[in-house]
Amino acid sequence: MKQLREQDPQFTIDLGLSDECNHLEVERSGLTFCSDDLTSEQTEVFTGYENTTKIVLQVLSNSKYKCDSCTDSSAPSVSIEIFQKAIEAARNRGISFKYLTEITPNNLSYCKQLSKFTELRHLDGIKGNFSIYDDRVYLASATLKENQSIFQLIYSNVSTIVEQQQYLFETLWNRAIPSEVRIREIEEDIILGATQVIQVPSRILEMFINLVKQAKEEVLLVLPTINAFYREERLGIIRLLKEAALSRNINVRILTPTNDDIEQKISNIVELEQAKLAIRPIERITGVTITTVTIVVIDRKESLAIEKIDDSKDNFLEATGSATYSNSEPTVLSYLSIFESLWQQTELYMKVKEANRQLEHANEQLLATERAKEEFISMISHELKTPLVPLKGYVQMLQRPKIMRAELNELQKNAIGAMDRNIAKLQTLVDDVMDVYKLDIGKLKFSMTDTDITKMVNGIIAELRPLVDRKRIDLKEDIKANGTVFCDPNRIEQVLFNLVKNSIDFVPDNGNGKIIVRVQRDDNGNNNDMTLFSVEDNGIGINPDKADKLFQKFYQIDTGLTRRHAGTGLGLVICKGIIDAHGGKIWLDKSYRGGAAIKFTLSQKGKQVVEIEEMRA
Repeated sequence: MKQLREQDPQFTIDLGLSDECNHLEVERSGLTFCSDDLTSEQTEVFTGYENTTKIVLQVLSNSKYKCDSCTDSSAPSVSIEIFQKAIEAARNRGISFKYLTEITPNNLSYCKQLSKFTELRHLDGIKGNFSIYDDRVYLASATLKENQSIFQLIYSNVSTIVEQQQYLFETLWNRAIPSEVRIREIEEDIILGATQVIQVPSRILEMFINLVKQAKEEVLLVLPTINAFYREERLGIIRLLKEAALSRNINVRILTPTNDDIEQKISNIVELEQAKLAIRPIERITGVTITTVTIVVIDRKESLAIEKIDDSKDNFLEATGSATYSNSEPTVLSYLSIFESLWQQTELYMKVKEANRQLEHANEQLLATERAKEEFISMISHELKTPLVPLKGYVQMLQRPKIMRAELNELQKNAIGAMDRNIAKLQTLVDDVMDVYKLDIGKLKFSMTDTDITKMVNGIIAELRPLVDRKRIDLKEDIKANGTVFCDPNRIEQVLFNLVKNSIDFVPDNGNGKIIVRVQRDDNGNNNDMTLFSVEDNGIGINPDKADKLFQKFYQIDTGLTRRHAGTGLGLVICKGIIDAHGGKIWLDKSYRGGAAIKFTLSQKGKQVVEIEEMRA
C-alpha cells in the first residue's frame, strides 16, 4: 500500500474486495468506465495505478468461472504483491486460474506461491501480458515492472477481440510445460535446451555445415538414400567429415545405402583405417527403414534432422523441406539411440553376412565331401562286387567233383570252405555299407505290402536251420499274433535274419544255446494296431548301460566273442533304419535277464507307413 501511494499520491483504495464493489466508476483523463455497463461492446485504454488496479479488481470480482492469464517473467511478482488477496478470494468462490509465464531463477519464489492456487505453466521467452475472464472480457498491459502495479491497461469486451486472444492463449498454453517440471529443472540445475523447426533450406544448409565444422569429439551421420550420399558429397560434407577425422581426431561414423560406385568411393578413402572414420552400408535386406530423413548428431549434444521433400533432386536446396534442430538432451538422446540401433543392426548384419559366407563355403565343402563319399561308395561297391562274382563261381566249381574230375581231400575241402565263408562275409560287408549309405540319404527303397507273419518268421528259421543244427542251438518260434503286418517283407526278413544271426554268435554252441523268435500284440503300446517282435536268447547278454550305443555305426560290444566273430558293427544300424522307416521302434529290453532280448514293432495297417513313405519321398 505504501508502495502504491508512492507511485500515485491520489491512490488510496483498499485492495480488499467488498460487497459494495458491484458498481465502480473511474474518472481519469476524461475517460469513464462503468462496470455495470457490460452489455455494450467497448475497448478502452486506462492509465494510472489507481484506475488500472480498480478495473482489474472489479473485473475479477465480476468473473463467474475462470481467468486465463498470459504474462512475461515480471508478472508473477505483481500478481503476488498486488493481487494475491483478490486472486485467493476468487479462487475460494470457485474461479479456476490458468497462469502462463516464463519461470526463471529470479521469479521462482513468486511462481511457487502462484502454483498453490493456479494451474501454472512455463514457456520460454514469452512476451506480453493479457488475461481473459469468462470468455467475455480481455485485459492487457504492454509492460510490467517487478513488484509494481499496472500503469496502463487495455480493456475490451468486444467478442471478436476476446475470441482471438482466447485462441492465442490456448495455442501458447498447449505448447507450455507444467510448472513443476520447470521448477525442478531450475532447482536441480537441469538444462533441457531447446528444439527449433527450420523452414528455410538455405538456413538448414548453413547450419548443417557449421555443425560439422564446430564438432569437437564426434559426428554421427545417417544418410537415408543413395541420392542423399551424392548430394552431401557434392556439398563437401563427406570431405569435411574426412578432414575432421584426420586433422581434428574426431570420431566419425556414417551409415548410408550403397551401390558399386559408392562402395568404390568409400574404398578410395585411403586413410580410412588410420583415421577415426567408419562408414557402414545400410543394406535393404536388413529391414531398416529410414524414409527420407538425414540425421546428424554432434558431440552427443546437438542434433539436426533434415527432411527431404524430393529425393530425386540433385541440389540440396531443392530436395530439402524442413529440419528440426535441437540441443535438448532428451531429443538428442533419442536420435543418438536411433543411430546406435541402426549401427548395431548393420554390425549384426555384417556378422550374419560373413557367417553365411562361411556357411556357404562349408556347405560347398560338405557337398563336395558328399559327392566324394558317394563316388567312393559306388567305387567300393563296384570294385568289390565285381571280383566277388567270379570268385563265388570258382568256389562253387571247386566244390563239384564232377566238374573238377577229382575228389577233394579234407584239407582242400576246408580251404575251399574258408574261401566260401570269407567271400560271403565280404559280400555282406559290401551290402551293409550300401544299405547304411542309402538309409543315410533316404534312398533305400521299400516295397510295402501286407505280409503273413507266420510265413515270414518260419522262412527265416528254415533259412538258418542248417547253421543252428550244426552248432547244436535250439531255435524256435512263439507266434501269438497271427495275421499280417504292413511292411517290405524282404527288409523285415533282413532285420530278423540279422537279429537271429547275432544271437547265434553269442549263445553257447555246446548244446545249451537257445533262441526264441516271439510275435505278439503290443499290449503295452498306445497303438493297438502295432505288432511286437522279439528275438530272445540265453547268450552272454548286453550291459544295459551300452543300450544307447548299440544302434550306433561301427559300435561293437567289447567281448572275446565279438572279436572272434568280428562283424562290421553295421547290422543293428541297418535294422534300426529299416524299422524307423516302417514307422516302428526297435530297442534292447533292459529288463530281460539270462541273455539278451531285442524287440521291435510293426504296424498292422498301411496308413502310418504310407505317410512316412510320402515324407521320405
